[in-house]
Amino acid sequence: MLKSTDDADTATRHSRLVINGTVYAPTAAVDLSMSQVSAQVVTRGIIARTIELGIDTALGYLRPAIEIPPEPVLFTTYPAVSAKPASVTAISGFTPPAPGAPVDVTDATLPGGGRASLTLGGYQPAPATTGPLDQVVLQVAHHEDGDAKALKLSVGFPGSTCTGVDNALDLPVRLGSNGPVTDRADLAPCGLTNASQLAGLTVTYTVTAGAAA
Repeated sequence: MLKSTDDADTATRHSRLVINGTVYAPTAAVDLSMSQVSAQVVTRGIIARTIELGIDTALGYLRPAIEIPPEPVLFTTYPAVSAKPASVTAISGFTPPAPGAPVDVTDATLPGGGRASLTLGGYQPAPATTGPLDQVVLQVAHHEDGDAKALKLSVGFPGSTCTGVDNALDLPVRLGSNGPVTDRADLAPCGLTNASQLAGLTVTYTVTAGAAA
């Protein structure tokens, strides 16, 4: 999110960045590189997922480059939990996973105009709380060859509005030879706002072929 580099070619000219306040980017990266610093760079701390600092202060400067505020400040963090499917609950057209293989690794060969679907369930680990969810993102890694006309993602949970043919989420077709591409779908618009709704979550991926085989 924030990057500052000091690549000046002289001993007297250097990049400068001063932030009077707090850098709050809990899901992003901050990378600051400066030399001959003679003042505070950030006056009220940095909160980020990744922080990389290369700050060289000027001779005689003894104050901190990244200041901690003198008064108490409360920051609340929430754990990010990732869950993977534990079982294939329904298959139409797709090849069942080989014994011992991950349940979400399978493929399908479709005739022209055909359709195949794969439903995954048993997402683990179970949520540690039943309270409200700030954000729920579904990651789908997929890859298509040939004439893929449409991809749909139906998400089933209590109160879901993203089920059925008409309400399923659209996914972009990912063609090429570089392997699966991961797409992200925000499930909050589908009505998933509480951890208790995750019990029994199912995800159905459906691909429809074009006119060609």
